[in-house]
Amino acid sequence: MITVAGATGNVGSRIVRILRERGERVRALVGPGENPPWQPSEDLEVVETSFDDKEAIGRAAEGADGFFLMSPPNVRQVEWQRTQVDAAKRAGVARVVKLSAYDTGPDSEWTLGRWHWDGEIALREAGLPHAILRPQYFQENLLMNEAALRTGRLTTYIPDDRKVGAVAADDIAATAAALLTTEPLDGQVVTPTGPAAFTTREAADAVAEVLGFPVEVDYVEPERAWRELRAAGWPDWRIADRLNICLFASPEVNDDVRRVGGQSAHTFAETVRTRFA
Repeated sequence: MITVAGATGNVGSRIVRILRERGERVRALVGPGENPPWQPSEDLEVVETSFDDKEAIGRAAEGADGFFLMSPPNVRQVEWQRTQVDAAKRAGVARVVKLSAYDTGPDSEWTLGRWHWDGEIALREAGLPHAILRPQYFQENLLMNEAALRTGRLTTYIPDDRKVGAVAADDIAATAAALLTTEPLDGQVVTPTGPAAFTTREAADAVAEVLGFPVEVDYVEPERAWRELRAAGWPDWRIADRLNICLFASPEVNDDVRRVGGQSAHTFAETVRTRFA
């Protein structure tokens, strides 16, 4: 049995699918009121709980061989991560894989990077066999505004001249699934990336090829971003983090997806074709 926190999320939902395809039994944690795309079955137990419910998280870890640990961006992230670590330790879980983030560290420039670091430290201190996932920028982030894309605009906070080694969520999930089931865990840090770095102009061209009409890059400069995201109700720390991630997006690419998951990382063009197929 493998427990997957955040099972309806971008990565968690894919992990659930991959594990089930491999014949694993899954315990999927979903938030109150969420409507998961699957029904409970012999190989899938669905547990509705919030990250605040320590008792429910504890029960969700009981009897699990593996635990996928994640927490959504929230001012309570540090507490929620430690709740999951404590639950996994009490249950004696043999494998824990934490979804962290690129540029995580004690002196990270962004708030989430420091919060993720606390969760990584909690895992090490707990003495649990574990691995840390610090994925590059998600390819899907460039496709979030589908309405704009279909009018010929790729909206992004990444400057036009900056290359980024963005990774597909499918590849993050496949890497996590391998770590949860087959790879020996010794506290390793795995950084899934795409196979090649690319600019937002190249991303727009890839979208244009699939949609069949020109797509222009709509670069949202910081002043506009602060204005629009504040109007949308974003707290300042999240806006600062989003801009930090995008303004200083890394071109790093490596072979971690193939090395750990056993498959080649998806190109951005492949992700676009899947999205608009």
